[in-house]
Amino acid sequence: MSLVNQKIVSLVCEIEEQLPNKSYNISLGRMGVEGVRGLSLKSAVFPNNFYNVIENDLARKNNIFYFSLDGVPQQAEIPQGFYNISDLMTRLELEINNIIAVSGILPLPTLDIFVYSTLTKKVTISINGNGVNTEFTLQGSNKQSINRLLGNSQDVTLTTDPLPDIYTFDSLINLQGETSVYLVSNTIANNGGISNKGADDGRNVSLIRQIPVNAAFGSSILYVSFDTDADRIIYGSPVDLTDVQIAVTDSRGNVLDLGVGKLEVELICYLRL
Repeated sequence: MSLVNQKIVSLVCEIEEQLPNKSYNISLGRMGVEGVRGLSLKSAVFPNNFYNVIENDLARKNNIFYFSLDGVPQQAEIPQGFYNISDLMTRLELEINNIIAVSGILPLPTLDIFVYSTLTKKVTISINGNGVNTEFTLQGSNKQSINRLLGNSQDVTLTTDPLPDIYTFDSLINLQGETSVYLVSNTIANNGGISNKGADDGRNVSLIRQIPVNAAFGSSILYVSFDTDADRIIYGSPVDLTDVQIAVTDSRGNVLDLGVGKLEVELICYLRL
């Protein structure tokens, strides 16, 4: 679309009220946004409030450590949040030992070691049977488990006969959380969201832009387009953008909760004069 006979309107929209489905409504008002022929995302700012341990989202739930004691399945659950390595190790060790304490095994086995090595970037676990042979099976095959975040991707049985058994998880621990998120809007994209707006192979027609998570948890994520032509969506016929619903999702399409923070987007509207 040629820029001849175009009018460019830059709009800053602060979106504060979140809908029940974690999306946001914005009203662009009556600033010449009826009959928009094209649009570019100039910038977006929103908080990185994305937990690495999820409790209440079934599609992303990963707050359970799965294991078994002498063949009996067990689950150690921890509250959701953004955990660093130290806090996660401490909380999990407490929860696992609480479960062992009511297992009925006498004398009680104990989780002796649950530590992270800064050298290998891996977690090591050790179970002490305190004189009794106890089987402790790590169940890492469940993909929606905190075992995977810790680097345990397989089922491994530890035995405590005659000495404590020590095992180092097979993969590196990964507590980074979301690495990229997606800004989506059916209204804005208008079936114009295509693969070069993000690594999506053209499947997500509401996709506006893939945005890297370039800020620490609790800080603001900033996206700035240095080539608004590349970010431009062209409409086959004029579109009314007076009211827009917009959301932030993960790579699997799950809508993310921004918490108490706000989403601010700056749009460039291309209008026929």
